Amino acid sequence: MLNHFLHFIFYSHTSAFDHEYGGYLTGLHIAEWTGGEGKMAGLRMIPGTLDDQRWNGTMAVIEQTDIEVVYETYAEADRQKAYEATIDIMTAHPDLDVIYATSTAMALGAVAALETVGYLDQVAVYGFGGTVDEIDAMLRGRMVGSVFRFQDDGGVGIAEAIQRYLEGRQDEIPQVYLADGVMSHKELSLEEFKELAERSMRYSKAVKGTGLEDWE
Repeated sequence: MLNHFLHFIFYSHTSAFDHEYGGYLTGLHIAEWTGGEGKMAGLRMIPGTLDDQRWNGTMAVIEQTDIEVVYETYAEADRQKAYEATIDIMTAHPDLDVIYATSTAMALGAVAALETVGYLDQVAVYGFGGTVDEIDAMLRGRMVGSVFRFQDDGGVGIAEAIQRYLEGRQDEIPQVYLADGVMSHKELSLEEFKELAERSMRYSKAVKGTGLEDWE
């Protein structure tokens, strides 16, 4: 009974985040922020499904604008490699308007590089995930935006699947449960970011110890 239960829950039910939709939200914000014009560079992770979803979702919007993607490279989700790539990007394209990084580490590497070469006020940096470090960068005006994922939603999906299984309602269990997400950006207030964090970790209470509760 137990083995059948575990097999049913963990092999027929998936709890995940729609990374392509997250990319789409990013593309919408980039288009709005730039007025649909300008030059953009992309810092991607490694070739594969996850990176493709985050990138292609964004490009579905960007391709409908007059924004030109002038540079695209894989920085392996590595902060130092993203830093070095950003230096190269700005050397080749000093009139760049946007850098979109498909991971937190690369976004932070881009921010650090732009600060080093003096372009941080010119180039809008976008990341992905809405992590604590990205939120801190947005609050300080060093990043423009990042998709914010609600971390506890994955656990909620699994819990609901278990409950329905135990109640004999297996036919009501979705094969895929998608966690929610919103576009966060530097124009949000501190209180709005705190509200997002509290909602994201409303059950795990993992917000405690992250430093978010100490923001002023």
